[in-house]
Amino acid sequence: MAKRKGGIIIAAAAVLGVVAVATVLDSGGLKEVRKADTGGGAVAASPAPPAPFAISTLGAVGTAAQDPGGGGGGTGVPGHVGGPSIQGAQGAGGAPGIGNSGDTYFLSGVNLLDPNRSATTTGDNTFGGPGLGTAAGGVGTVVGGLGAGGSGSATGCATPPDVDYYSTPFRIPTGFRGTPHLHLRISGGGTVKASIFAKTANDNCVLVTSGSGGISGGIADFSLGGRNYAFPLNSTPVLVISAGGQHTISTGSDNPSFLTLPGLYGV
Repeated sequence: MAKRKGGIIIAAAAVLGVVAVATVLDSGGLKEVRKADTGGGAVAASPAPPAPFAISTLGAVGTAAQDPGGGGGGTGVPGHVGGPSIQGAQGAGGAPGIGNSGDTYFLSGVNLLDPNRSATTTGDNTFGGPGLGTAAGGVGTVVGGLGAGGSGSATGCATPPDVDYYSTPFRIPTGFRGTPHLHLRISGGGTVKASIFAKTANDNCVLVTSGSGGISGGIADFSLGGRNYAFPLNSTPVLVISAGGQHTISTGSDNPSFLTLPGLYGV
């Protein structure tokens, strides 16, 4: 009987313990455990998008500072540029001034003097001897020159059987200073004479200077009389060549015959 009491007592105590534990848990112990963990606070907001790239443009046309010149750079007052429009006709401008393109006239073709070597054309001019004034050998070869009626002179300053070469008339003051020199590719032998004339606007042939030299190995190379000379305006320079017997003068841009007028100006 005592054992049953003890069992009852133990059972009662066990019940009371459960009640006590339940009481203790209900009194706040379980509430603290079950409470949600708030962490570090509110969730941070998403970051804002990056700022757009900065865009800069040039200023309007016409507001840039104008260069005042003198090498100082653009430090002047801003200028203004007019609107687009159709450009008007340009003025004719003035005539070119007196210049110096060299002191050499190249024999070109069969009767011309040209200061521009690249424009020199090939020509063989046969003069003197039989057949005066008769064309022979096709283009570039002439016997007796190109004068009217076969005179052997294109300008009238040469006397048959002489031959002459001439340039365009001088429109501006032109002349030379010194001793002219002639380099001539010419066949045959003996002596050749050369004279420079100024053919005036009224067709007068005024002798400027002359000289002579021997022919050797197909070349005659000699000086004419030295002097300073100013050609009359609108006159034409003429080179007259004479020699005994029949000869052929040859020229071309690759191997020209030429006349040097030292200190030549106005050409």
